[in-house]
Amino acid sequence: MSYIALSQNDGIDLIVNRIEYIGVVFMYSTYFHFVTSLTKLDKEKRLEITIYYLSSFVFGLLTIFTNLIVKGINQTLFFNITSIGFLHPIFLLFFFVAIIRGIFLLIKSHKTAVGNKKNQILYFVFATILGFGGGSTTYLLKYNIPIFPYGHYLTFLYVIITAYAILRYRLMDITIVIRKGVVYSTIIALITAVYLLIIHFSSHLFGTLGGTYNTILTLLLIFIFAFAFQPLRENLQKIIDKLFFKSKYDYQQTIKNLSMAVTKTLELDKILDMVAESLANTFKIDKIAIFVDKKDSFNLKKNIGFKNITVTTRSKDLILQGEAELPKDASIYIPIVTKEKLIGAIILGNKLSSDMFTTEDIDLLITLGNQLGSAIENAKLLEDILNTQKQLYQADKMASLGTIAAGMTHEIKNPLTVIKNLVQITKERYKNADDEFFDSFDEMVPRQVERISNIVDNLLKFGRPKEPQKVDLDLNKVLDDSIRMFENKCAKRGIDIIKKYGNLSKISADPELLLQAFTNIILNSIQAMEDGGELAIKTLQNQNKIIVEISDTGTGIAEDNLKNIFDPFYTTKDIGTGLGLSVTYKIIKEHCGEIFVNSKVGDGTKFKIEFLIGE
Repeated sequence: MSYIALSQNDGIDLIVNRIEYIGVVFMYSTYFHFVTSLTKLDKEKRLEITIYYLSSFVFGLLTIFTNLIVKGINQTLFFNITSIGFLHPIFLLFFFVAIIRGIFLLIKSHKTAVGNKKNQILYFVFATILGFGGGSTTYLLKYNIPIFPYGHYLTFLYVIITAYAILRYRLMDITIVIRKGVVYSTIIALITAVYLLIIHFSSHLFGTLGGTYNTILTLLLIFIFAFAFQPLRENLQKIIDKLFFKSKYDYQQTIKNLSMAVTKTLELDKILDMVAESLANTFKIDKIAIFVDKKDSFNLKKNIGFKNITVTTRSKDLILQGEAELPKDASIYIPIVTKEKLIGAIILGNKLSSDMFTTEDIDLLITLGNQLGSAIENAKLLEDILNTQKQLYQADKMASLGTIAAGMTHEIKNPLTVIKNLVQITKERYKNADDEFFDSFDEMVPRQVERISNIVDNLLKFGRPKEPQKVDLDLNKVLDDSIRMFENKCAKRGIDIIKKYGNLSKISADPELLLQAFTNIILNSIQAMEDGGELAIKTLQNQNKIIVEISDTGTGIAEDNLKNIFDPFYTTKDIGTGLGLSVTYKIIKEHCGEIFVNSKVGDGTKFKIEFLIGE
């Protein structure tokens, strides 16, 4: 804050000193702005920031063009320092109020900050107290207090501590500092040039009108520049980013466009694909996982690169590695929030360039998380509406089917009984007529009659199922009972049965209905392995879920057919009614369970059934 004269011309020394003093004039406003950005209070303190910048601008003009801030140069002790003008105490008041306010905000934020942010604030508070506290001792000489400013040497520690915080705790992004520095330096140069040109031309056009005219013109220009500053800064930032930081500008635009695009899409899978692809391409990230909330737990919906990734945190705040425990290889956790409700999360790995995520990156990702929250909520709402419509349609169809089934049972079973009895009588009466014919007759007709009877029975069960009679039961035992029914059949076909049972809690369920559901699935698996294979049954308990997996190495199911396998009467087999899996699906749903199927032609099929414990 002092200036040592280098020339022998006092006029030149004074001009250079005033230009140097512009840095001091803008020091407190830029410092306060940085503090509010660091503590995420810049929007809340926008008016205060504007006041400080406006006052710095006024003091800057007064410093250059008047003697009200910097009056001249005096020699005190061993220094040639600036002598202060009439308004310098007012400038000093703004200066120290802004600095003290900044320190107060830092200390207040430090109490609630966690992890990396807590360290950033701590180091910056320490640097501020040393730097500004030590530097302020130079003002003693300016006010004719002859005390040597030893504290001025502490400003060097301010630089060292801040540099350490930048490198160790990501206090700021150097690229952003450079970009902002270029922008603000350019603005100051433009404003100064415009001001000098206006003064120059007005003096030629109107002549010298005295100090009053210059003061009025200066005040008018101050207000014009104040209103023009923000739009000028934004436009200049875009131009400089395009010219010198094109890659950063391009991906920022991409993320902004993505935020707008996801809000216009109503298909959840398409939204997540769009987000994952865009993040991978723009940030050049090797690992991305997107989770969607499901009954107070995260369900992994999209995964690129991660292995066995899970998320335990339920934070609504963005988390960087080091601030809290994140999955292995993860560098950042972005919450997906809508209406202050956490509905998902994005986990990102490291950038392939090994660059850190900058403050602007983080702001963009937070914006994306909020936009994605609204998009996911809309997509889930539409999905729920469509499922409700489908269930209502299915319920209506089932009601009609139940009525039909009840009538068909009576109307069909009676004639079938008569036919079956006549077949037996016919064989006994004409048993010597044509043995070959009656052998064929005896093999085919009763079997087909039995098939019709089974269809009617299944139809009745499907249309008019009984109410579940729930008791506490062990699913492993129910599965054993199901498998026991097919052990001989599996042995004849060369099918190996592999059981991997976990320790399970008991669930409340109807044993007969679950036995029927498991039997239908196992029977389908056996029928898919005509030439032998492997039937694997696995159970496990995961937190509040019991999971049953039944898989085979059979022929598999074509992708186009997978979506229809639980529909009534849908079958791809020459035999069967197409009701078995429909009945199974209905039983599992009645027990508050979920059933999923994965299959690939030639690689077999896996059924996965999940039951919530306590339901």
